[in-house]
Amino acid sequence: FLGIGAQESRKLNIPGEDADGVVSALSYLKDVYDGKNISTGKNVVVIGGGFTAVDAARTARRLGAEDVYIAYRRTKEEMPATQEEIAEAEAEGIRIMYLVSPKSIEIEDGKVVGIKMVNQVLGEKDESQRRKPLEVPGAEFTIACDTVIVAIGQKPDSKCIENVKTDKHGMILSNLSTGSTSVEGVFAGGDSINVGTVIEAIADGRRCACSIDRM
Repeated sequence: FLGIGAQESRKLNIPGEDADGVVSALSYLKDVYDGKNISTGKNVVVIGGGFTAVDAARTARRLGAEDVYIAYRRTKEEMPATQEEIAEAEAEGIRIMYLVSPKSIEIEDGKVVGIKMVNQVLGEKDESQRRKPLEVPGAEFTIACDTVIVAIGQKPDSKCIENVKTDKHGMILSNLSTGSTSVEGVFAGGDSINVGTVIEAIADGRRCACSIDRM
Protein backbone atom coordinates (compact mmCIF):
# COMPACT_ATOMS: atom_id res chain seq x y z
CA PHE A 1 0.00 0.00 0.00
CA LEU A 2 1.41 3.35 -1.08
CA GLY A 3 0.45 6.08 1.38
CA ILE A 4 3.51 8.23 0.71
CA GLY A 5 1.72 11.58 0.45
CA ALA A 6 2.60 14.37 -1.96
CA GLN A 7 5.94 15.80 -0.92
CA GLU A 8 7.08 17.41 -4.18
CA SER A 9 5.85 20.76 -5.46
CA ARG A 10 4.68 21.09 -9.04
CA LYS A 11 6.73 23.26 -11.37
CA LEU A 12 5.55 26.41 -13.11
CA ASN A 13 7.36 25.35 -16.29
CA ILE A 14 8.17 28.92 -17.26
CA PRO A 15 11.52 30.59 -18.06
CA GLY A 16 13.54 31.67 -15.03
CA GLU A 17 11.96 29.50 -12.36
CA ASP A 18 15.37 28.14 -11.31
CA ALA A 19 16.59 31.61 -10.32
CA ASP A 20 17.66 32.55 -6.81
CA GLY A 21 14.52 33.79 -5.05
CA VAL A 22 12.06 31.26 -6.49
CA VAL A 23 11.02 28.75 -3.82
CA SER A 24 8.28 26.17 -3.38
CA ALA A 25 5.68 26.94 -0.74
CA LEU A 26 6.21 23.52 0.84
CA SER A 27 9.94 24.02 1.40
CA TYR A 28 9.40 27.63 2.46
CA LEU A 29 6.84 26.76 5.12
CA LYS A 30 8.89 23.78 6.32
CA ASP A 31 12.00 25.95 6.75
CA VAL A 32 9.97 28.48 8.73
CA TYR A 33 8.52 25.71 10.89
CA ASP A 34 12.01 24.29 11.50
CA GLY A 35 13.20 27.70 12.66
CA LYS A 36 15.73 28.17 9.88
CA ASN A 37 17.04 31.66 9.15
CA ILE A 38 15.49 32.34 5.75
CA SER A 39 15.39 35.49 3.66
CA THR A 40 11.83 36.32 2.64
CA GLY A 41 12.52 39.54 0.78
CA LYS A 42 10.58 42.80 0.68
CA ASN A 43 8.33 42.15 -2.31
CA VAL A 44 6.76 38.70 -2.55
CA VAL A 45 4.49 37.13 -5.15
CA VAL A 46 2.78 33.84 -4.31
CA ILE A 47 1.49 31.82 -7.26
CA GLY A 48 -1.58 29.72 -6.44
CA GLY A 49 -4.98 29.89 -4.81
CA GLY A 50 -5.18 27.12 -2.24
CA PHE A 51 -4.61 26.82 1.49
CA THR A 52 -0.86 26.48 1.03
CA ALA A 53 -0.68 29.65 -1.07
CA VAL A 54 -2.54 31.66 1.57
CA ASP A 55 -0.41 30.16 4.37
CA ALA A 56 2.78 31.09 2.53
CA ALA A 57 1.57 34.64 1.82
CA ARG A 58 0.53 35.30 5.42
CA THR A 59 3.80 33.81 6.69
CA ALA A 60 5.85 36.05 4.38
CA ARG A 61 3.89 39.08 5.58
CA ARG A 62 4.53 38.21 9.22
CA LEU A 63 8.24 37.72 8.52
CA GLY A 64 8.54 41.32 7.35
CA ALA A 65 7.68 41.41 3.66
CA GLU A 66 6.37 44.86 2.77
CA ASP A 67 4.29 43.94 -0.29
CA VAL A 68 2.76 40.47 -0.68
CA TYR A 69 0.62 39.44 -3.64
CA ILE A 70 -1.29 36.24 -4.32
CA ALA A 71 -1.74 35.60 -8.04
CA TYR A 72 -4.54 33.20 -8.95
CA ARG A 73 -5.59 32.17 -12.44
CA ARG A 74 -9.34 31.96 -11.81
CA THR A 75 -11.89 34.08 -9.92
CA LYS A 76 -12.43 34.55 -6.19
CA GLU A 77 -15.45 32.23 -6.23
CA GLU A 78 -13.36 29.40 -7.67
CA MET A 79 -10.39 29.86 -5.35
CA PRO A 80 -9.77 26.64 -3.36
CA ALA A 81 -8.99 28.58 -0.17
CA THR A 82 -12.03 29.39 1.97
CA GLN A 83 -13.65 32.81 1.90
CA GLU A 84 -12.71 33.19 5.57
CA GLU A 85 -9.03 32.61 4.82
CA ILE A 86 -9.14 35.04 1.91
CA ALA A 87 -10.69 37.72 4.12
CA GLU A 88 -8.10 37.14 6.86
CA ALA A 89 -5.25 37.40 4.35
CA GLU A 90 -6.63 40.66 2.95
CA ALA A 91 -7.00 41.98 6.51
CA GLU A 92 -3.25 41.45 6.95
CA GLY A 93 -2.55 43.61 3.90
CA ILE A 94 -2.10 40.87 1.33
CA ARG A 95 -3.29 41.79 -2.17
CA ILE A 96 -4.97 39.11 -4.26
CA MET A 97 -4.98 39.28 -8.04
CA TYR A 98 -7.49 37.17 -9.93
CA LEU A 99 -7.48 35.89 -13.51
CA VAL A 100 -3.71 36.22 -13.92
CA SER A 101 -1.07 33.66 -14.81
CA PRO A 102 2.77 33.74 -14.75
CA LYS A 103 4.62 33.90 -18.08
CA SER A 104 8.27 34.21 -17.00
CA ILE A 105 10.56 35.20 -14.15
CA GLU A 106 12.59 38.38 -14.65
CA ILE A 107 16.23 37.89 -13.60
CA GLU A 108 19.29 40.06 -13.02
CA ASP A 109 22.62 38.53 -11.95
CA GLY A 110 20.86 35.22 -11.31
CA LYS A 111 18.35 36.71 -8.89
CA VAL A 112 14.63 37.41 -9.18
CA VAL A 113 13.75 41.05 -9.88
CA GLY A 114 10.22 40.58 -11.17
CA ILE A 115 7.61 38.26 -12.63
CA LYS A 116 5.81 38.75 -15.94
CA MET A 117 2.09 38.00 -15.73
CA VAL A 118 -0.72 37.83 -18.27
CA ASN A 119 -4.40 38.58 -17.77
CA GLN A 120 -6.89 35.79 -18.46
CA VAL A 121 -10.56 35.17 -19.15
CA LEU A 122 -12.56 32.02 -18.42
CA GLY A 123 -13.54 29.73 -21.27
CA GLU A 124 -15.25 26.33 -21.38
CA LYS A 125 -15.16 23.91 -18.43
CA ASP A 126 -12.19 21.55 -18.15
CA GLU A 127 -11.87 18.07 -16.55
CA SER A 128 -12.24 19.62 -13.08
CA GLN A 129 -15.64 21.05 -14.17
CA ARG A 130 -14.29 24.57 -13.73
CA ARG A 131 -14.06 27.05 -16.59
CA LYS A 132 -10.61 26.92 -18.15
CA PRO A 133 -8.50 30.12 -17.99
CA LEU A 134 -7.49 31.51 -21.39
CA GLU A 135 -4.80 34.13 -22.00
CA VAL A 136 -5.76 37.58 -23.22
CA PRO A 137 -3.35 38.33 -26.12
CA GLY A 138 -1.09 41.28 -25.37
CA ALA A 139 -2.40 41.74 -21.82
CA GLU A 140 0.96 41.26 -20.13
CA PHE A 141 2.45 43.18 -17.22
CA THR A 142 5.38 42.82 -14.82
CA ILE A 143 5.39 42.95 -11.03
CA ALA A 144 8.67 43.93 -9.38
CA CYS A 145 9.60 41.41 -6.67
CA ASP A 146 12.57 39.67 -5.10
CA THR A 147 10.78 36.47 -4.02
CA VAL A 148 8.39 34.17 -5.88
CA ILE A 149 6.71 31.42 -3.87
CA VAL A 150 5.19 28.61 -5.94
CA ALA A 151 2.06 26.99 -4.54
CA ILE A 152 0.29 25.47 -7.54
CA GLY A 153 -0.03 21.94 -6.20
CA GLN A 154 1.85 18.91 -4.98
CA LYS A 155 2.69 15.42 -6.19
CA PRO A 156 4.30 12.25 -4.80
CA ASP A 157 8.05 11.69 -4.88
CA SER A 158 8.56 10.50 -8.46
CA LYS A 159 11.55 8.33 -7.48
CA CYS A 160 9.32 6.19 -5.26
CA ILE A 161 6.78 5.36 -7.96
CA GLU A 162 8.81 4.94 -11.15
CA ASN A 163 6.95 1.76 -12.22
CA VAL A 164 3.46 2.89 -11.22
CA LYS A 165 1.24 4.66 -13.75
CA THR A 166 0.54 8.32 -12.97
CA ASP A 167 -1.51 11.12 -14.51
CA LYS A 168 -0.12 14.21 -16.24
CA HIS A 169 0.41 15.90 -12.86
CA GLY A 170 2.41 13.00 -11.41
CA MET A 171 -0.40 11.67 -9.17
CA ILE A 172 -0.79 7.89 -8.82
CA LEU A 173 -3.66 6.52 -10.87
CA SER A 174 -5.81 4.08 -8.90
CA ASN A 175 -9.17 2.36 -9.13
CA LEU A 176 -11.65 4.46 -7.15
CA SER A 177 -13.51 1.39 -5.89
CA THR A 178 -10.58 -0.82 -4.90
CA GLY A 179 -7.50 1.43 -4.66
CA SER A 180 -5.55 -0.86 -7.02
CA THR A 181 -2.85 0.66 -9.24
CA SER A 182 -1.35 -0.31 -12.59
CA VAL A 183 0.95 -2.78 -10.80
CA GLU A 184 -0.74 -5.97 -9.59
CA GLY A 185 -0.70 -6.24 -5.80
CA VAL A 186 0.09 -2.55 -5.32
CA PHE A 187 -2.57 -0.22 -3.88
CA ALA A 188 -2.48 3.52 -3.19
CA GLY A 189 -4.44 6.17 -1.33
CA GLY A 190 -4.37 9.51 0.45
CA ASP A 191 -2.51 12.50 -0.94
CA SER A 192 -0.53 10.26 -3.32
CA ILE A 193 -3.66 9.92 -5.50
CA ASN A 194 -5.40 13.20 -4.67
CA VAL A 195 -4.39 15.96 -2.27
CA GLY A 196 -7.44 16.25 -0.03
CA THR A 197 -8.49 15.99 3.59
CA VAL A 198 -7.42 13.67 6.41
CA ILE A 199 -10.91 12.13 6.33
CA GLU A 200 -10.54 11.28 2.63
CA ALA A 201 -7.12 9.71 3.29
CA ILE A 202 -8.53 7.55 6.11
CA ALA A 203 -11.34 6.41 3.80
CA ASP A 204 -8.79 5.47 1.12
CA GLY A 205 -6.80 3.44 3.66
CA ARG A 206 -9.91 1.54 4.80
CA ARG A 207 -10.98 0.87 1.21
CA CYS A 208 -7.54 -0.45 0.26
CA ALA A 209 -7.31 -2.55 3.45
CA CYS A 210 -10.55 -4.30 2.46
CA SER A 211 -9.26 -4.88 -1.08
CA ILE A 212 -5.94 -6.26 0.17
CA ASP A 213 -7.76 -8.52 2.61
CA ARG A 214 -9.96 -9.90 -0.20
CA MET A 215 -6.92 -10.48 -2.40
